[in-house]
Amino acid sequence: MLLSISLFTTQVHYKTTTMRHIRHIITLLLYTITINYTSAQITASDNKVVLGWILDGNNKTTLANAQVILTNMGMNKTDTLVTTEGGTYSFNIRANNNYAIFAQKGNLKSNVSYFNTTNTETPIVHINLWTKENDATNLDLLTVSSSDTPRTTSTVLSNPITFSIQLGSFTVKPSIHSQYLEKVKDEVIFEPLDNEEGYMAIIGKFTDYTKAENYYLKIIDLGYIDAKIVAFWGEKYLNISATSARKFVENH
Repeated sequence: MLLSISLFTTQVHYKTTTMRHIRHIITLLLYTITINYTSAQITASDNKVVLGWILDGNNKTTLANAQVILTNMGMNKTDTLVTTEGGTYSFNIRANNNYAIFAQKGNLKSNVSYFNTTNTETPIVHINLWTKENDATNLDLLTVSSSDTPRTTSTVLSNPITFSIQLGSFTVKPSIHSQYLEKVKDEVIFEPLDNEEGYMAIIGKFTDYTKAENYYLKIIDLGYIDAKIVAFWGEKYLNISATSARKFVENH
């Protein structure tokens, strides 16, 4: 009888210990999953942009159709674009990387500007690049840094950030006569996605974020519950939150 009680007690103790061990393992697994999920969230929010104007340092105006070359120095990857008529450019970039950027058009070239996104709190890196002729000397406008701002120019550099309402994104451009777009068919326009593998349907264009926000609420009332406010620099979509773009506007 005593032996049976002892065996029973041992079994209970073993089961209790085992259950505690299992619970401990489950707790560790949940903690690991939480850490990994949090890390994924942080990584997903690492989108940043570098943007600005390309300017002609000789006649002190913006430079349209200039070639802008951005190099990710760690990955040895280069992206190139051509400036808009307003002389603006923007690239989507990533956190924790080192970059080099310069511009050229014909015999006009800028200095190379180096920057990194390791300790960049804002998602926007603002760099204006001044160009000069190859044989030009002593042009003091060409000191380039991430905080560089244009000096007196004959061109007014108004902030080209605008806000629109994105109704959705599509792999195939939908018809404006589709049932989904019926309520806004006279106003909707389509912009290619940054990866050029689809389109976004947007509506409205506002320089004032508050007006964009008010219009966004009207769009929600129409039933477009997945709509969101997005930002553009000139004609280029900015792959960052509209609120971050709003802060940039307020500080510049």
